[in-house]
Amino acid sequence: MTLYFDTCCLNRPFDPPSDWKVREEAEAVTFILEKCISGVWVFYTSDVLTAELKKIRSIDRLNKILVLCHCASGHIALTPQIIERAKVLSTFNIKTFDALHLASAELAGIDTFLTTDIRLIKAAKRANSMTAVKNPLDFITEVYYD
Repeated sequence: MTLYFDTCCLNRPFDPPSDWKVREEAEAVTFILEKCISGVWVFYTSDVLTAELKKIRSIDRLNKILVLCHCASGHIALTPQIIERAKVLSTFNIKTFDALHLASAELAGIDTFLTTDIRLIKAAKRANSMTAVKNPLDFITEVYYD
């Protein structure tokens, strides 16, 4: 199974555990990444992810996320087709970087796009995304219990 983590998902393990959902999502992301490292699933990064990570102001946080990204097995280069698909996705009220992330995952044939952004999950459903878009908690529940 191929996976793509958006920026908010990769940030989650380093967010302050302000409530139970943040703590649970952090554990879920960590668990999924461990499965990727062990070869159970395949994790992809992208040019879009690299560009968005450059916006992180905390060097410590950025370095921790970059360590996670080194575990990726593949990388999706930005193409004109991704940009065109992102334009279509943005008509469903999907923010620019989110649309580019999702378009990258779709056009690379990624099985599941992971995000902690509930608005993005709902918008991707409205857009009939070619890639499943899931919260990491829902992903684990579906993979292990459905």
